Amino acid sequence: MQASSEQLGLKAANDIPARLAYWDKNEVCRFANTAYLEWYGKTQEDTVNKTSIKELLGPLYEKNLPFIKAVLKGEPQHFERKTVGTNGKETYSKTTYTPDIQNGDVRGFTALITDITDYKHLEILLGKSEKRFRDILLSAPEAGLIFDFSGKIQIINQKAEDIFGYSNSEILGKEITFLIPDEGGAKIKIQIEKYLNADTIGSLDQGLKLYGKKKNGEKFRIEVSLSPTQSDDGILVMAAIRDITDRVRMETELAESNKRNSIFVEQAPNAIAMFDKEMRYMAASQQWIEDYNLAETEIIGKCHYDIFPEIGEEWKQKHQRCLKGEINQCAEAPFERADGSIQWLTWDVRPWYVSEDNIGGLLMYTADITAIKEKDQKKQRIEEILEKT
Repeated sequence: MQASSEQLGLKAANDIPARLAYWDKNEVCRFANTAYLEWYGKTQEDTVNKTSIKELLGPLYEKNLPFIKAVLKGEPQHFERKTVGTNGKETYSKTTYTPDIQNGDVRGFTALITDITDYKHLEILLGKSEKRFRDILLSAPEAGLIFDFSGKIQIINQKAEDIFGYSNSEILGKEITFLIPDEGGAKIKIQIEKYLNADTIGSLDQGLKLYGKKKNGEKFRIEVSLSPTQSDDGILVMAAIRDITDRVRMETELAESNKRNSIFVEQAPNAIAMFDKEMRYMAASQQWIEDYNLAETEIIGKCHYDIFPEIGEEWKQKHQRCLKGEINQCAEAPFERADGSIQWLTWDVRPWYVSEDNIGGLLMYTADITAIKEKDQKKQRIEEILEKT
């Protein structure tokens, strides 16, 4: 036999995990579903048509009374409650009172109570996370701001106000492109879109080198690192901003200086090579290339020890001492090459400096004096023969 609509409705009401009950205008229970009865440890026989809401709620009744009075006047009510069980565990619930109005007369109301404990715990956690996020920003020694995923600035710290030249009130609510215009603002928006559209939660880019714009219209170089966090209002992004104008200028000057040095080294009439701190070739003169038979070898960017694997630990230690400021010179010394041949060299190895007290690498001058030494040795042998004769 097919179930009636009333039976199906009753089954559905008893199957839902939320607590559902109906109270008449005299505050007497006329219906309570299974979840509602189990929550209070009651049975249908004990409750329906017998128990008043005051009896059931006990001390909680006085807290709920304003909402009960309002719903019996025909006004829907929504409120949240935190309760602590006998085991000390906190639970949170959301209650909705809906008036039952027939022909303008309030006959009673339906009470729907939903457990929102997990949601509230997450909300509390996110609230703490957001507060920590804001506190970090406001106390940070470097410039920073927080904007939402639409790009609108929500918070800005004092350091950011200082470097951009705006007051707090002039920036809040503005788009991030107000401070980071043109291509820079577009890059940040692309980062946000990629983050939102990613299949898995990842991170935003760090160390984006962009241009900022000050209140006076001046553009300056900045480095921006982005960090997302979840808040009650959605995902927020914290941008840590560093003014790198001086650093970029120094890097540019250093690159130009290194380029000039490389040209000088390459055109030098002697055998000279320039290395970075990792002993990678930055430049080498034509004479160096010829003296060490490197015409067919690409050496720029490669390690000196890879080009000459026969270099032993003793020489490597000398190089390391020179990288700490020592100068190593020698008028003449034999050096055994990988093919077993002996090469006589004179050398001068010393550090080159990026700035005062900041070593950038090594400059190495050598001269192949093998031919001279061979002539000296030949001359010495002749003299020894003549002397004996």
